[in-house]
Amino acid sequence: MGLKEDMLEQLKEVERLAQTSRAGRLLHHPYRYLSAILFKDFIYPRSRKEKEKRTRLFNGREMTIVLPSSTDIYLTGGKSHDSEIRLARFLIRNLEPGQHFLDIGAHYGYFSLIASDLTGPSGKVLALEPAGRTHAILSRNCTGSSNITVIRKAIADEPGEITFYEFPNLFSEYNAIDIEQFKEEKWFAGFKPQQTVVPATTVNELTSDGFRPAIIKIDVEGAELKVIKGGLTFFEQNSPMIAMEYLAPERDNTGHRNAVTMLRQKGYKTFLLDRQGGLQETDDIEGHLHREKTASDNIILSK
Repeated sequence: MGLKEDMLEQLKEVERLAQTSRAGRLLHHPYRYLSAILFKDFIYPRSRKEKEKRTRLFNGREMTIVLPSSTDIYLTGGKSHDSEIRLARFLIRNLEPGQHFLDIGAHYGYFSLIASDLTGPSGKVLALEPAGRTHAILSRNCTGSSNITVIRKAIADEPGEITFYEFPNLFSEYNAIDIEQFKEEKWFAGFKPQQTVVPATTVNELTSDGFRPAIIKIDVEGAELKVIKGGLTFFEQNSPMIAMEYLAPERDNTGHRNAVTMLRQKGYKTFLLDRQGGLQETDDIEGHLHREKTASDNIILSK
């Protein structure tokens, strides 16, 4: 069995565990399940102290995660939300040895590590993460992977410095340059972010010296338009596939809509991901979100 076939087969176990009942996950790994849920539901809300754990991903990679934010990876071996499973399948099916991959908002490096295996020694992965604590974990996870370069920078519409907000661990995947979108959430009042200033770069700048990503993953919690604006020259002259989270209108998706419009003007079309990570062209992303009753989904943009 080849690498891709093996990874796709192993990913089925992540999906199975994601879809099984709590009792099923308990039976799969009793101690791990009980300790993780106890920590997430009872200990962390009182102590606010995160906990590092080493775990093995579905592809056999070892990875440091931090509880409670990465409880799903700890219990299933992968990001277990349906949209993340489909995105993983898409990457496995489309990334090839020797290609380049750009991970914008890499968090602890889950997708960067998958891309590292797929692109191989002759490939190259750039993993960008501006949050200090998260970047430190990401760097440790990528140590030993010679084809991954970790950069502590935000991606914006122009180089320089930018204000960035880091939430406590449970909500660290919401770290962002704009927190207005979260202020009506019930959890926000109890988990205020820390404000920092971080260096910023652009897609145009990152690709100015021969780095040519075949796929770009964007997970930047509302800064999508800035990312696209800062890469327009590259997107005009090249044809990377772009994987980007897209929000429903009720979550104020103005930036997402404008980013997609801008890319369509450069020749891009929009696609949904099916269960197997395949592409289904669509002109109605918001209709899809409404029909599925979901607040967000990963979409693919491709020329």
